[in-house]
Amino acid sequence: MGFLRNLLFGPNIDHELRKFYGASSKVSVATRMMPMYRFPDVFRAANALNEKYGLLHQISSRHEEPLDSILSTAGNAHYRRGINVASSNPRQVGHEETEYFAEESFWIFEERQSGNRHILRVRNVYQMTFIEVASQSNELAQTFLEEVINLSNEHSVYKNKVFEIRFEPSGQEYGTDHEQAFQVHFLPRHEIDPAEIILEDEVRSLIDRNVIDFHQRREQLVALGVPRKRGLLLYGPPGNGKTYTCKYLAGCLKDATTIFAAGTALVQIRTIFNVARLFQPALIVLEDIDLVYSDRQINPYSPQLGSLMDELDGAADADNLIVMLTTNSIERVESAIKDRPGRVSQCIEVPNPGSKLRELYLKSLLKDFEDKELDYEELVKLTDGASHAFIKEFVYRSVQIGSLREKMDGKFILENQDFRTSQNEMTQQGGKAGHSIIGFQPTSNST
Repeated sequence: MGFLRNLLFGPNIDHELRKFYGASSKVSVATRMMPMYRFPDVFRAANALNEKYGLLHQISSRHEEPLDSILSTAGNAHYRRGINVASSNPRQVGHEETEYFAEESFWIFEERQSGNRHILRVRNVYQMTFIEVASQSNELAQTFLEEVINLSNEHSVYKNKVFEIRFEPSGQEYGTDHEQAFQVHFLPRHEIDPAEIILEDEVRSLIDRNVIDFHQRREQLVALGVPRKRGLLLYGPPGNGKTYTCKYLAGCLKDATTIFAAGTALVQIRTIFNVARLFQPALIVLEDIDLVYSDRQINPYSPQLGSLMDELDGAADADNLIVMLTTNSIERVESAIKDRPGRVSQCIEVPNPGSKLRELYLKSLLKDFEDKELDYEELVKLTDGASHAFIKEFVYRSVQIGSLREKMDGKFILENQDFRTSQNEMTQQGGKAGHSIIGFQPTSNST
């Protein structure tokens, strides 16, 4: 009996919504579907609308029926729906930033000047963000819906953030074949000291000019006839800082959205570019592209290869995009990408470091250790042909070895013998394959 009384006379969503219009008022509803990851953005849009219009009421309540059905049956006791408070769940809004959002919410706004009233509803429907707007006419509903969409883009939790796009199985059962679901994973925006980017001067100059300077002076350059978009291909042996350099650039471009994508995500290239356009200006980093965009004669992903070329060709004049491509094997990359001006503005080699760069990198890694007894000339020779990754492990291994000795005044002093032992351990097994895995190239590159 208590349930029936609550159903007939207690609070219900029909009455709560209709009391702002009147039972006989005509109401039109406009709808829009957005990807699930955009759910927090609609709440940000609602907050922005709250500042612009008057917020008359907000309700968190879960219902299966569409908004037009709820409003059209309001006032009929047989169709009254009690308030079912929607649960609030955590969602990522940044790196290590979480906010709670109700799974379904209604807002009622009133325009201060015209007095027009609008209902905004957002909810999850089949892993999508479903938006409904009710207004006093179809034109008003469509106009208000577009304002919601625009504000959700303008105030998006993803704009000017750094994140990785992944496509992961949407099902829970192991071993079953499920559709790949779009996922966004926020990454930290590393503010890396330029001194930590150990690159040849020519390479650094090219990257700074083509990314940092281009981004900072884009409008000035566009006025001079320079296109808004720019594409770069970084190539060279693994372990020499291509990805680290891209993270450094993301830290420099604080007023841009940075999107990283690698592996199977590269197959969904149109989605990646669409997201970038939504939150531009954007830096798109596509890593290890040879895994998907290899020469078309041996490429099982030919349709995706065409999609990437279309995106590099077809970026609109208004697209503020910088595309960074990386590969360890440039010879495998489709020539129509790497050899076509306009798709890639410049290919930049990031080779194993030469002797001067190796010395600089060794000193940067050892700056916090007692190294006054070290002969850096010998250490440079010991790392001839090595990648940055090898040198880093070489130093860590040498520190581990040196730390076994008795400390003097609480410290141990590194010796060259520590590095000889380290180099011997790292290269004594595995032959050429072992050398390659750890980033040590037998061929000298000591210029």
